[in-house]
Amino acid sequence: MKRTLFTKRVIKNFRLSENFLFEELEIEKNESNIVEQVVSSHDDLKIEEEKISRDVEKVDVEKIIEELRKEYEVKLNEAYRRGFQEAEKFLRDELGVELNEHVQLFEQILKNFYNEMSGLEQKIEKLILSLALEIAKKIVKREIEKDDDFVVNQVREAVKRVIGVEKIKLRVNPEDERLIRELKPEILQMIDSSGDVIIEADPGIERGGCIIESDLGNVDVRLGTQFSLIENSLIEMLEQK
Repeated sequence: MKRTLFTKRVIKNFRLSENFLFEELEIEKNESNIVEQVVSSHDDLKIEEEKISRDVEKVDVEKIIEELRKEYEVKLNEAYRRGFQEAEKFLRDELGVELNEHVQLFEQILKNFYNEMSGLEQKIEKLILSLALEIAKKIVKREIEKDDDFVVNQVREAVKRVIGVEKIKLRVNPEDERLIRELKPEILQMIDSSGDVIIEADPGIERGGCIIESDLGNVDVRLGTQFSLIENSLIEMLEQK
């Protein structure tokens, strides 16, 4: 009986040892598989790393940057264009009426300003013209005082306009009367007439001028009249500009 119990214990212990041994072997096998897997994974990672490294070396970084820059500029220009169009549309749709009113007002202001400047320009031109004529009158009067031939030439030019009449009356400034009487024979010869020439002193006529009365009409060569004609002609020219 005791032998049988001992034998059973031995067999049980052997089986336990056998099971333990199998478990140890299984653990070692699993550990070996894990190590192999780790090594294999490490090799795979190394291969992948080398592949990535080769791929990186093939990449042209500058080219990528240039392409990104061009793409950025295209998008920026497109955004600017769209923004400008939207702003233009907003101004046209929302502020069109108000802007049109302001434009019309501005155009009217410019028109008024131009008219004012044009009127001012004409006034200045007329003023300059009047001053120039006044200066010319003073110069002519000064020449008359210094040169008697000026008066004589004025009368000669006036007489040429009444050639062929029978009788003329010549009115001159009292200071010029003596000179003109000395010119009477020449005047008669100029008009080719058997009639007479009447010379009359008239204080209302400035020196250097004269009025000739005849059957054909009057000839006014007073300096004031001539300057007035010149001034009116120049003013008319200015107004037609």
